Amino acid sequence: MAEPLKYEIPKPNWTVTRSADDELRELIELLHQRGVLRLVNSLLASLPSVAKVMLDGIDNRAGSNAIQNLSALIELIGRMPPEQFRRVCLGVTLALRTAGDAAERGDNAAPGLKGAVRLLHDDELWRALGPLLQGARSFGAALARDTDRSPHAGPHAGER
Repeated sequence: MAEPLKYEIPKPNWTVTRSADDELRELIELLHQRGVLRLVNSLLASLPSVAKVMLDGIDNRAGSNAIQNLSALIELIGRMPPEQFRRVCLGVTLALRTAGDAAERGDNAAPGLKGAVRLLHDDELWRALGPLLQGARSFGAALARDTDRSPHAGPHAGER
């Protein structure tokens, strides 16, 4: 069996030449020169007015709707497994890119009667359209549901 290596970590040759007070003064001076202290001071001084603007923006129907919509979106994304979310994002990205490329090339001419008959017999097209049609059915069913009693209904839900 092999012998363990005997290695001692050399101690760094640090010599402290400045005091902590000197380092702190230099840090404060650098923050002042870069404008960071002015930014932080201004932000702290304006916090009450910033908070008032934010609360005024939230304390109405549009603000309430925005918060509820954001909450529902976060809940939906939280329920999706990451692999499914990646597939959805990749599919949407690829579909938008393909549609944009087709629009730039001008590939939007009508197929005509013979072309339409050929499309009816295109198995690859139907394999691609199958999930889209099922998704459209599910989407229609979801639109027909009553969701006003959801936890996201909020105080302004009845005012829509």
